[in-house]
Amino acid sequence: MPQTVSLKDLGGWPAKVVRTHKTEILKTLWTTVSMHALPMIQAAIDSYPRPRVSTGMTRRAWKVARDQDGVVVYNPKISASIDEHSRRPGSGISAEGREAIARWVHLHGMDKAGPLTSRQRATRRNLRDRGITKEGMRERSRWQRENRANAIAFLIARAIKRRGIPAQPVLAPIRAMLLRLVVDAVNRIVYGGTP
Repeated sequence: MPQTVSLKDLGGWPAKVVRTHKTEILKTLWTTVSMHALPMIQAAIDSYPRPRVSTGMTRRAWKVARDQDGVVVYNPKISASIDEHSRRPGSGISAEGREAIARWVHLHGMDKAGPLTSRQRATRRNLRDRGITKEGMRERSRWQRENRANAIAFLIARAIKRRGIPAQPVLAPIRAMLLRLVVDAVNRIVYGGTP
């Protein structure tokens, strides 16, 4: 869910002042938010006791864009929306969500097999004796690893469905700080300093 900082949020100035200085105010709004929003978001993410950072892709995906009447701070990743607003218990996880969890499981190495048992060593010997090449064994190993990742992803998805995911809001806490910075910068433009 994007957060917008617009002229309406910066109330307190007479309409004539806003009309007179509208271009400078919008330019200041853009420069202030684009300069301060992303570092503030990074600091907010780091301030959590257990931040949800795996690869950092969601963390790096935060964007600042111009809007017709202000600036929008948003993250196009679905996981950012879940972090911001939580996920209540009882809502299921889609197939794409399970695939994403399986990729996460694979990325963290949870799908690796432990040491080979004597039965697994015997199976590998039998496969070699039957003329299965090393490439065929690698393909079988890849297939087994993918199955393990999918099985673990299913269990994680079931736990998420049962427990939900608590929110770790990033934008809501920094919005007030951003507004304060923008108001101070606009005051410097309109009044020649902070009154």
